[in-house]
Amino acid sequence: MMPCSSRSMSTLRRVSPRAVRACVPRRDVEKKWHNLGEFTMTEADNAAFRDTRARDTTALNTIDKYGTVEPEPIDWKRWEKEITHKELVSALRAFYTQNMQMLDDFAQEDHKKAVKDVCGTWEIFDEAVVSCEDSVKTSEQIVKNGARALYISFNNPPISHATTSEWLDADQYWQAFVEKHMYHANYLNALAEDPESAEYIKGIEETTMKQWHTWDDRGVTNHNNKYLYQRPSFEYYDLYRGPLVEHMIFYLTKTGGDARTFPELMPHQWFAEIYNNRFEMYSVLQRRRRATQEAALSREAHLDMAPAHMDSEGEQYYERLLSRESSMVELSAARLMGNFIFLNDAAIPLQTQSALLRVAQEYPNGKFYSLGDDVNALFYVPAGEIADDEVCPVDAFNAYMNYMKLTGRRFNPGYNQALNIFYRTLESRKPGLEGRWFQVKGESQADAFLRRLKADDPHRPVYEEYVAELKERWANRKELSEAEVMPKLLEVEGKYRKECIDFDTLVMSMSEEVSSEVKEKAPEYEALMADDGLTHMMADGSIVAIDAETRQGLANQQQLFSRMTDFEAGKDKFTENVNNTKTGLDTKRH
Repeated sequence: MMPCSSRSMSTLRRVSPRAVRACVPRRDVEKKWHNLGEFTMTEADNAAFRDTRARDTTALNTIDKYGTVEPEPIDWKRWEKEITHKELVSALRAFYTQNMQMLDDFAQEDHKKAVKDVCGTWEIFDEAVVSCEDSVKTSEQIVKNGARALYISFNNPPISHATTSEWLDADQYWQAFVEKHMYHANYLNALAEDPESAEYIKGIEETTMKQWHTWDDRGVTNHNNKYLYQRPSFEYYDLYRGPLVEHMIFYLTKTGGDARTFPELMPHQWFAEIYNNRFEMYSVLQRRRRATQEAALSREAHLDMAPAHMDSEGEQYYERLLSRESSMVELSAARLMGNFIFLNDAAIPLQTQSALLRVAQEYPNGKFYSLGDDVNALFYVPAGEIADDEVCPVDAFNAYMNYMKLTGRRFNPGYNQALNIFYRTLESRKPGLEGRWFQVKGESQADAFLRRLKADDPHRPVYEEYVAELKERWANRKELSEAEVMPKLLEVEGKYRKECIDFDTLVMSMSEEVSSEVKEKAPEYEALMADDGLTHMMADGSIVAIDAETRQGLANQQQLFSRMTDFEAGKDKFTENVNNTKTGLDTKRH
């Protein structure tokens, strides 16, 4: 609004305030000054006043026109393209979004209701005061009755001097108890039922048996009058399947026996060892959960290698976990069998230059052998006699963990602890098997494996054919000279690198347990790709993607998506080629 001229203002000051109050109407508060134009004295003042009022009307009309229209949203993408400093745009966008959300929330609040709720607490306070006063009165009455009862009890004669009738007459509580249960028992028909009769006792037994069958549903006839520790172990394991799986895995690992010889009751030292193993796992898992929960300040956190709800999801979770581990063991054994490394304790297999360097340092002056051009490995036999000793499971596990650390990889701490417990339990077989855990003295690993394998195992023909072919290949082995070793090993190592990539592809393609984990996280990755969020996470190191062939890191999500597309396109064909590969057993069958 433009100000009036000095002359007009002086003219307005000469107007009597009382006259203004009498002439100016008291309606339309926002526009009441529009009627002051009647008091202008000159034409110039009147023109200035009309111009001022016209400008005010234009402003009010503009406010009425656009006051209810939603503002256009800010085009942040355009500003991100035009402004070089992306961090500044991101900070402004976050600040704008936060403040607008705060203002929207404030506008949606019901302030009258909030004030009313706060004022309503005085009614609750008054009710609480009244309730406390009633409680005090009740407490005083209880104290009076207690004092009266103590006085009466103190002045009563000793109970040893009272007869049964006198005791009942003196003690009103037991008098009412006897009267209620002998004369006023609503659940008994005094004319037809006698609690001491044989018919009544038989009816109680039949009712008990009916309740037992309803609860147990196993057709047994013993009464439900035992504690759990009084029952046989097969009933305990029938009710609690979790301890059955835990104890069975420990028994098979501890003894190397068969599930059909699972004992009725294991030694108590074994139970103590199971408890120690369990709480070692809990210690590692809880320490990891505590660090994660305190870092994120989360209200709830779950243990690794455990479901969120053990009662409803525990059986399915551990069934998938055991199935996944079984699939990985089968695929790993098949890979080793393809190069005659599995159960080959006659020589040390070599597939990399680092392996060659280590065996040459530990066992010098040995000989190198090849089992054929189709076998992607060389075999090293140390010079001299080697003691007939088995490989220590714990030493093998520690060597494998050292290799993982040297290559910059590591397992989940809980999984690492589970492997440590497993190999430690394997080695605990030695005291009962004359210092050995797998094979007897003078027996090869292949013969020991077939001896331990059940005769009705569906995979036994496959292993028998493999062991026979392994012995045949080893009998026809070809010795390599020192000049032939390095070129041959370089060729083997190249195939080995390619084999590692193919094995990962095979695991992701054929193992439903492994691929299901990836499918569960697929929607999360797709949501990240939608806003180019995966590229930002790859840039700041939150996600690391490495090309398996070039062993180089991927720069953005487009490269990652391209690799994933190529994998999806070729995995079915790769799986088909693997399934169509013929083994020696397939050749004999056809």
